[in-house]
Amino acid sequence: SLGGKTLFDLMILPVQRIPRYRMLLQELFKNTWETHPDYPALTDACYNINKTAQSVEDSQENHANVNKIASLQQDLKVPRKMEKDLGSLLQADRKFVIEDALPCSEGDSQETTSRKLILFNDMLLVTKVSLEKSKDDKKKTRETMRLKKIIYLNQVSNIVKTSSVSTQPSLSISIGSTSQFHLHVTNQKQRDTWYSHLADGRAYALQKKEMNDRS
Repeated sequence: SLGGKTLFDLMILPVQRIPRYRMLLQELFKNTWETHPDYPALTDACYNINKTAQSVEDSQENHANVNKIASLQQDLKVPRKMEKDLGSLLQADRKFVIEDALPCSEGDSQETTSRKLILFNDMLLVTKVSLEKSKDDKKKTRETMRLKKIIYLNQVSNIVKTSSVSTQPSLSISIGSTSQFHLHVTNQKQRDTWYSHLADGRAYALQKKEMNDRS
């Protein structure tokens, strides 16, 4: 008998023990003086358990990232003319960062359109959300996203915060020297969050491009 537990519940137990072992060893280390005969062994044990815990955390994070991107790929509808440019979302060094539905505009236009934005560490996808009937159950609907625009962060020349007492906070993304895309956010906190993620992604994408150009 599994006592009401699933196989997954049992499989995760060894992973859950690692943080407990780390806490125990750290407590022992903290209360062991340097001249104690066990001090060198505890030092090695703490180093090894920290290394193992970090490896497990990285593995779990990578697994969650792959599952998230695979789920997005399934719900994303890509126009035929954009398929080649986008390729597969699953790439070895690609990480999902954040997603949100925001009013957006382009260029000098004052007209905004609601778009779902999906940010990775190397590109921003601009999509239009729609509801489609489920193939298995016609009474149910599921959210799908039609890709409208791809912004590669290594092509972004500038990201600017804009704010005013009388206007909504926003971010302006300059692509090259001719194109601009604007995110109209709810408040300054949301603007700062998006700005930070976009700036980090741009820095990573530019660094990656520079390394690829050298090779």
